[in-house]
Amino acid sequence: MHDCNCLALQIPSRPACRRPACRRHALRLASLPSLTLNDLIRQNFGLVIAYILPGFVVVSGAAFLFPAVRSLLTPTLGLADGVESTAFVALATLFAGITVSALRWLLVDTFHHWTGLRRPEWDDASLPSKLPAFRAIVEDHYRFYQGHANLAVAIACVYVAWRVQQPPFAPWADEAFLMIEFLFLASSRDNLRKYYARSARLLGSLPFPQESSR
Repeated sequence: MHDCNCLALQIPSRPACRRPACRRHALRLASLPSLTLNDLIRQNFGLVIAYILPGFVVVSGAAFLFPAVRSLLTPTLGLADGVESTAFVALATLFAGITVSALRWLLVDTFHHWTGLRRPEWDDASLPSKLPAFRAIVEDHYRFYQGHANLAVAIACVYVAWRVQQPPFAPWADEAFLMIEFLFLASSRDNLRKYYARSARLLGSLPFPQESSR
């Protein structure tokens, strides 16, 4: 059996190999989806602002209430302790981010839908041929919606828990909190509206069930 390790597949300046195994391997490589460095950075950035950042806000807020969490966020000199605490904080941040996202779906999504921002009924049949463009819309708008809405939920949870424990550090603390919440919720609504509108233009929208039955 021939294992294809042809250097012509790795070095563009070399002529293409004519062996059947090499040609089949080249066709398999060409059929794989190609991701550029910008695509990877964009996708990772979207996941960071949607899940990691809100989760870290919750974990950092928990450090003010629980001494054990505060000790894990404190830098240590020991390598083993540092690796262990880093792994725990990373897992706790991911868990907190997923939990915040679930609360966002329950609260913020419901609020936007009840106040008139309805999700269009997209024509999913056209999605396979337009998947790269749809992914770009997700990264450009929906990830920012998740980031703003999840941060609004995370900051609200941390502030309410902290506010119950002690009085505000300044008279204007509650007003500043409400302004930040309004800013994030307004930004999330704008991003969600753009995501719905651009996705509907790309995929096409179907009539809502109650409209089609009339």
